[in-house]
Amino acid sequence: MNDELIEARLATIEEKLDKVAELVTQTSLQEYRLAKLEETVQKIIQKKEDTTWKWLTPIISAIISAVVGFVLVGGLHIAG
Repeated sequence: MNDELIEARLATIEEKLDKVAELVTQTSLQEYRLAKLEETVQKIIQKKEDTTWKWLTPIISAIISAVVGFVLVGGLHIAG
């Protein structure tokens, strides 16, 4: 009777250990997926920032050129 009880408890313990091992594996897999997702999001953010500056730089340059041109033309009219 004791042997049967011990075997039953050992089987229960093995089942619980299997469940714990499965949970640990799933947790590790989820952590890996989150890390990869975070890397992907960072790449998208970086690409978005690069694209923004790619378009913004010429626009800012054009605005500054226009302001400088306006100031020079206005200064020439005042001086002349």
